[in-house]
Order: sequence, then structure tokens, then C-alpha cells
Amino acid sequence: VPAVVPPDPRASIPGLLADRVATAGDETLIEHKATPDGPWQPVTAREFEAVATAVAKGLVARGIAPGQSVGIMSRTRYEWTILDFATWLAGAVPVPLYETSSAEQVHWILSDADVRLLVVETAHHAEVVAQVRDQLPGLTDVLVVEDGAIATLTADGADVPDEEIARRRTLAGAADLATIIYTSGTTGRPKGVELTHGNFVELAANAIAKLGAQVCPPGSRTLLFMPLAHVFARFIEVLVVPAGAVLGHTPDTKNLVADLGTFRPTFILSVPR
Repeated sequence: VPAVVPPDPRASIPGLLADRVATAGDETLIEHKATPDGPWQPVTAREFEAVATAVAKGLVARGIAPGQSVGIMSRTRYEWTILDFATWLAGAVPVPLYETSSAEQVHWILSDADVRLLVVETAHHAEVVAQVRDQLPGLTDVLVVEDGAIATLTADGADVPDEEIARRRTLAGAADLATIIYTSGTTGRPKGVELTHGNFVELAANAIAKLGAQVCPPGSRTLLFMPLAHVFARFIEVLVVPAGAVLGHTPDTKNLVADLGTFRPTFILSVPR
């Protein structure tokens, strides 16, 4: 059947964030916990854009050019969403890796996608990467979230002008590459699936037009616990932006029931896990 919302060749994921800031910039976009037992802290759309922009400047300062790949290897957490949007604002392409990936899988994905900078969650993940680092001549940096990767990138980008991010965030259109998501590798080497900005924007726009009033109206809330290395979780991460919804993350499913009780989502989109 025809799309409810026709495609826009100029559409991009950074454009969705810009629209959210323009229409509801002072309303909450994300709630996150500084510690597993801490309270949910609201982050407005405008505040989130500022954080992501600062990290995008750090990527620029470290030499990431438009169209180049930035890897993310982590559980589902707030910092992943920052890194995703920062990479898009920098005009680059985020490449997710499952946090359970073996050194062999890490080597294959990083080399196949020509990842230039990788952010991992923990020192253990960094050790896995270190096993194959000498076989990855194109990988210039490995940063660790739990060692302050977000703060490091923010500091690195302090001298990058706002105009550079303003320029880069408008480079991509609907037909341009947004991310490369790799299959699980159960039938051989993981295969990199190239998804465009249009893939995400058009699906989000039509989902909201068809189901938004029933599922994700403005002010609704969803808690994300699926792996952000999987396409469905990445879609939800994008969907909340134009929907006007609020996003939360649960890194450890052992805490899921408790987090559901305190975050109080109004809708959950999931697959069996």
C-alpha cells in the first residue's frame, strides 16, 4: 500500500532532532540514571542536542571526516544514544558491535566497515579489541565509556567551532548511509547491512502517522532494554524523537522489573528475549 507519509529526499536523523528541539526543546527527551540505584534524571531535547553536539566536536577534533565509520561496543545505555547522535551530527556513520562479540568478530566488523574510532563500554571490551588491534591499521582511537569517553571527547572538541557541526549535520539526505548493522554471524561471518537515513526517517514517520495516537503519542514513555547493536532497538531510539516520546535505557536486564516500576513506561516495543 502507499506510504501514509511520502518520502522526503532531504530527510535525515539529525533533521528529526532539530525539529524536536524547535517544537519541544524544553520538554524531556531522555531520562537516565547516573548510577543503577539512582533516580531517573530528565534531559530535555535541547540539553541532549547540546551534549551530542559537544561529543560530535570531539569526533571532529580526533579526525573523523564525514562518511567515515565510528564503532560503538556497549550494552544499552544512555551513552550509546549520545554517541549515535553525535556521530550523525558529525556527518559520520555509527557501526554497532554486540558487547558479547569475540575478538575475531570484532576484527572482522572493524576491518570490514573501516572503523576509524571505536568507543567501548568497559575495560574488558578494550581488552578484547586489544587482542586484534595490531591487525587494524585504520583504527586510530579506542575510548572507554567507563573511563570517561564522553567527557574526553567533549574536552577534545572544545575548540571546534559550532559552524562545523552546523555544516556537517546537514550533509546527509535520505539516500545517504546512516549506519551499518551487522548480522549475528550464526550462518558465517556477520554481514554488514547498510541502512540509510531515509530507512529510519520514513519508517518512523509512517509508524507515527499510523500508530502514534495509540502507541507513542507526545509525552509517552518507553524503556529500551534490547541490544542497541540490533536494528529494532536502534529504530526505537530514533522513533522517540519525532514521536515526542521519552526514552529510558536499562543496561542490565536483571534490573528490568525494578526499572519498569520506577520509569513507568507507557509502551514497550520488543522481540522475545
